[in-house]
Amino acid sequence: MDLNKTSWETSRSVKEHDDKRLRYGEIELLKRHFSKSGKILDLGCGSGRTSIHLHERGFDVDAMDYSEAMIAQAKKDYPQIRFHVMDAADLKFPDSYFDYALFSFNGLDYLLPEEQRTKALQEIHRVLKPGGLFAFSSHNARFIPNSFGRWGGFIRSIIRGYVSPYRLELHSFGPLVTYYISPKKEFDELRSAGFEPLDLISKFSKEFDEIAKKDPYPMYVCRKS
Repeated sequence: MDLNKTSWETSRSVKEHDDKRLRYGEIELLKRHFSKSGKILDLGCGSGRTSIHLHERGFDVDAMDYSEAMIAQAKKDYPQIRFHVMDAADLKFPDSYFDYALFSFNGLDYLLPEEQRTKALQEIHRVLKPGGLFAFSSHNARFIPNSFGRWGGFIRSIIRGYVSPYRLELHSFGPLVTYYISPKKEFDELRSAGFEPLDLISKFSKEFDEIAKKDPYPMYVCRKS
């Protein structure tokens, strides 16, 4: 059983994630790298939070998620957008089809086992045009917890069954098995998948080492080599 998918399908999860707010990294991404419209794949779109912003900015959007409940809500909220129930590790699109790909807020980290994450990166590389841009945020394994709440969550994840690189975390809508990786290792992973790292976006700093210590989930931007 995919524990993560079970949690994403709950009505509480759909309700909690049914909003339209962009996060800092996504706002900066649109300014710095996604300023020119084109064909974009919005992966892990949930109920369409990022999809509608991309559509309103003139992008030709295909949005997908493996949660049927999330996609049902997205279609209800934004019927003008093409939404698909789809697995990121098995994309049903032609080679070199998109100018951009965005994996919405930390969505890549909920693919398991680790081989599925690798397959997803390979699939995203396949469907991007040469020179196409891919952006996503990811849980930072080097992040030093900076509050009692975060320290408590980290300790509880260890007690529940922390097995590197995954941690079991409890949320109000259900448990999630979450992948953690350091920025350095993430850049290495991207290069292995055929991407050229371009940027690491964070509201905490512009310096790589500072971001690696202070940002719990920085945003990565890379180009298909």
